[in-house]
Amino acid sequence: MPSASPYAANVNAIGWNESRTAIAGYLAGLHAEGPDGITPFSLIWKALRGRTLNADLIDSFKSCEISRGLLLDHNKLASVHARLTVLADTSTAFTTAFGHPALSPWSDLPLGDIQRYDVDRLISNLIELRTVRFELAGYFERYATPLAIETVADVGHLVEIDRSIGNPPDGSPIAEISDLDLVELARGLLDKRSLIEIDRALSDKPDLSGADPKHLALASSLIASQAPATLIHMQPAEAYAAAAEAVEQLTLTIRIIESCSPILRALSIDGDFPSDGLCTVAVATLISAQIPDQHRAWMGTLPNVDETAFSTAHARWNGLSASESDWRRKANGHGSNPWPGTDELRDAAVILRKSGLGGAIAAINGSRRAARALTAGFGFSGSAATLADELGQLADHVQAIVDFEADGDAAQLLGGFWQGILTPFNEIAAGAKLRRAIYGQLASLPAGGRVAHQLLSLPVTEFGTLANFASTALSVQDAVANIRRLDKKPINAVLPALRGELAVLEKFRRVDPGRVLVSIDASIQQISDVATLLAQKTDISKRLAVSPLLYAIDALSGTPSDIEKAERAIDWIKSVQAVVQPGPLRNALTMSDA
Repeated sequence: MPSASPYAANVNAIGWNESRTAIAGYLAGLHAEGPDGITPFSLIWKALRGRTLNADLIDSFKSCEISRGLLLDHNKLASVHARLTVLADTSTAFTTAFGHPALSPWSDLPLGDIQRYDVDRLISNLIELRTVRFELAGYFERYATPLAIETVADVGHLVEIDRSIGNPPDGSPIAEISDLDLVELARGLLDKRSLIEIDRALSDKPDLSGADPKHLALASSLIASQAPATLIHMQPAEAYAAAAEAVEQLTLTIRIIESCSPILRALSIDGDFPSDGLCTVAVATLISAQIPDQHRAWMGTLPNVDETAFSTAHARWNGLSASESDWRRKANGHGSNPWPGTDELRDAAVILRKSGLGGAIAAINGSRRAARALTAGFGFSGSAATLADELGQLADHVQAIVDFEADGDAAQLLGGFWQGILTPFNEIAAGAKLRRAIYGQLASLPAGGRVAHQLLSLPVTEFGTLANFASTALSVQDAVANIRRLDKKPINAVLPALRGELAVLEKFRRVDPGRVLVSIDASIQQISDVATLLAQKTDISKRLAVSPLLYAIDALSGTPSDIEKAERAIDWIKSVQAVVQPGPLRNALTMSDA
């Protein structure tokens, strides 16, 4: 509306009568309809009412200016009015459909960025969208009832349901099982699948259906005894024979090891000794029994003596000993009495060689008589010259012995065993030779060095004790094959292991005392597998027989494929029941055309 009218100006310019006439004309003009049927009075009334209802919008339009030319040009005014009417109708329809523009989904569209040349394309797309809207509306009108769609929110809920349950499986008996106990049905179908798998597994195994199930169950007990796998994969008759032989060998081996305990104690050998060295211990025991008593005391004598120096001293001693023996034989009248000193012997020899005046003087002073008495004491006879030569040679022999007994190197070499010419060189040499022989015989055997050292370190009194176990040593040698298979494991670890093996085998043999499985032509493992499958089949069959849904389970489990279809249907129905409340929609989704 204009801010001032020409009618108001006339009131100020003329008198009362004229003013009354003018006011009447003004009021008449307010009620006069224009070409579009709208009177100025109605516009004023709408303006006043709109100012009251939309007071918050008045300030927004204060900046709008309407030109005087527009108000005075009736055609332009009619055109603007028509366009505003379209805008008002569109705005009213939009608010009715979507609510306030600021709160509608359309508020996020940046329509201000649309260029003029895109307007036609936008309108075309909106027309297509309207077509889709009509089709979608028709779809909802058709399926609103079965899909339980009453509000727009129901559509969103329906989309969530569709995402949760996926697509119904093709060819599955959904309608047939929708009213059944799905848990019981699934359990029964699983049992049916198990029966099919059991029958398939049994088809690849020996047919033992005619055997007593109690007898077949013994195979599982045989396996539970923890017997070696080699026995489990044998047929019962073969396994029983092998177990009996193994028990015999183990018993013999344990008995032999235990019988060696006294020998090991005699040799001061501990339980860490390797088991394969028991054969070496047996050899050492037999050797000890063959060593003469007179040599046992010398085996451990001077084990680290210088062999070269000892050999030299021994050879020198041998010469002196032989010479001593000869002189003792010649001087049989002297017996074992000590020899006179070398000076006495040489002086007597000199006197006996004197002749002439020297001889006469010797005869007068009695020295010749003393010299002859000396030779006579030795039992020598002959001329004076001969007697003199023998006394000289004897003096040389006695001097050699004196020199030998004064040999500090030999005394240091032999230590406490040194006794000069009386040193037991032969015994010491025999002990060294025997020691080398024992080392040579034992060194190549398992733990031979350790056994030889312990044997040669024994006191003389212990050799007799060790020799008493010769019969035990022979039994060990007879069982050498059993001993060698023990390898290098320590005895204190081998014995418990062997006893454990023996206990397992004895337990294995006690499972079937009547040997009822020996007639079955299959391995123990195969018998056990078949027995387990048959027992499972029996249990499953009994469980199915008492199922209230046996009729349905049989109808739905003809083949593995049928079971799979039924299981897919169960999964589908469960997914529907989990997200869809009871009602028309759930009923529709659990029908044959779900």
